[in-house]
Amino acid sequence: MLVDGRGHAVSLHRATADRGGKHLDEMGGIVFRIIGDKITDLDEVLADIDDIDGFWS
Repeated sequence: MLVDGRGHAVSLHRATADRGGKHLDEMGGIVFRIIGDKITDLDEVLADIDDIDGFWS
């Protein structure tokens, strides 16, 4: 978990999976926005969205 001290935090992760003869090995993260003691918003970010789409199609 990475934080900037201004109400943002980022988690980084690696996803691996096999499905129907396809293999996924992808980096991604989640950006959290925090106000007070509550998470108010989050966005998922992906290293290669086309790879993700191809895996699930």
